[in-house]
Amino acid sequence: MKKQSLFVLILAAFSAILIACGSSATTTPQPTQPSASATTTAPATTTAPATTTAPATTGKMLTSINTSTPGTTLVPAPAQYGESPMLAKLVAEGKLPPVEERLPDEPLVLQVNEVGMYGGEIRRVHLGPSDANCNVGRFNGRGPGRWSGDGTKNIPNSVKGWESNADGSVWTLHLLPGMKWSNGDPLTAEDYLYAYEVETNPDLKAQPNWIINSGDPIVQVAKIDDYTVEFRYSGPFNFFPMTLAFSCTNRDMQYRPAQYQ
Repeated sequence: MKKQSLFVLILAAFSAILIACGSSATTTPQPTQPSASATTTAPATTTAPATTTAPATTGKMLTSINTSTPGTTLVPAPAQYGESPMLAKLVAEGKLPPVEERLPDEPLVLQVNEVGMYGGEIRRVHLGPSDANCNVGRFNGRGPGRWSGDGTKNIPNSVKGWESNADGSVWTLHLLPGMKWSNGDPLTAEDYLYAYEVETNPDLKAQPNWIINSGDPIVQVAKIDDYTVEFRYSGPFNFFPMTLAFSCTNRDMQYRPAQYQ
């Protein structure tokens, strides 16, 4: 009888523990209420840009480049542009102009497969001083063009686009009006002429491939207007777009800041 009573007491205690656990489980959703209320405000922030009517009123279209496959389309210009929290903080502190004043008149739109997140750290391995050349340059050494994500073609990067004549001996670059150097000076055709002057000076350095492989006589660079530059070769040079993309430092780019002359 005593054993039976002891068994009943143990069973009752065990049931009480289960009830307590069950009651605590039913209360766990309560802390999620603030996050639920937070999610209700998210659509307001994400859908707000969709309600803008600036593209309809201005009619401005921007060149859009697919970074994965080399496709080019036109898209309506947005009413406003976003920027990283770090840069937004500098704008609020008056240390940096607003993003609209820093962008070209017609920014190039890059279509990406996935939008990343701001912040984080990039760690790279350097086996020696020479590794710093490309390990750094792969991030900041981009030229007028860049490789598409599938590696099949060169696509515009810091220019609006380019085309050639029938035999590929004359290539025309169309620059982005409003592009600026870090000090605020505009990037124009003069910077391409200055780079050509530097690169063809035998007392300064060896010539890059876009000049070395240009034939005899060497390529001539001509300014059509402030935002149009022609590269005139003595014969077909269909590899010209490949010379626009760089993976290391920018010492062989077709443009240099003319204010240094």
